Amino acid sequence: MIRFVTTGEHSDGGQRYVQRQEEYNRWKLLALLAGLVDDSGDRKRLEEIGRRKLAWPGDDTRAVEQELGPEGGAVLALVVNRREDAVAPLLARLPRAAREQLQRLSPLVAIPRVQARMLLAHGTADDSIPFTESVRLAEAAGPHARLALFHTFHHTGPAPFWASLRMQLGDGWQLVGLVDELLPLERR
Repeated sequence: MIRFVTTGEHSDGGQRYVQRQEEYNRWKLLALLAGLVDDSGDRKRLEEIGRRKLAWPGDDTRAVEQELGPEGGAVLALVVNRREDAVAPLLARLPRAAREQLQRLSPLVAIPRVQARMLLAHGTADDSIPFTESVRLAEAAGPHARLALFHTFHHTGPAPFWASLRMQLGDGWQLVGLVDELLPLERR
């Protein structure tokens, strides 16, 4: 997720995708990561930067950024990064406790233990969360999962009307299939 939010790159099964991501998410990521910083001064400075950037991305926060210590600087460097090859080294620079908390936040660890049916729907044009994250969740869930990838949907709904009718019909059919799976068995 962090690689996607900062660079627009995501991958699955050896297939690499690059797409425009929502810049706003960069500052939401900063707000999340600020809470993982032990140094209270850095945490407050990162929260201020995040709050200001979320309100207006063009806000000049350089004065606050210059006051950051090593922990806060590592977090900010990761968030403002745009190079794919820099993501792993920047993640490694995060405080150990922050890296451990990020691992615990991942649902992939818990998904294999879920025995309930799991229905996943994701738009392939999502500019906030890459669809490959849902692919990974479905793979981790195994036979309990049903994944529908919608080619005419983005993060919060359908893409503009001009998508092809064939794609819209395919997505509609998948949506009907998901709704059918939501209905109790005795009603089918």
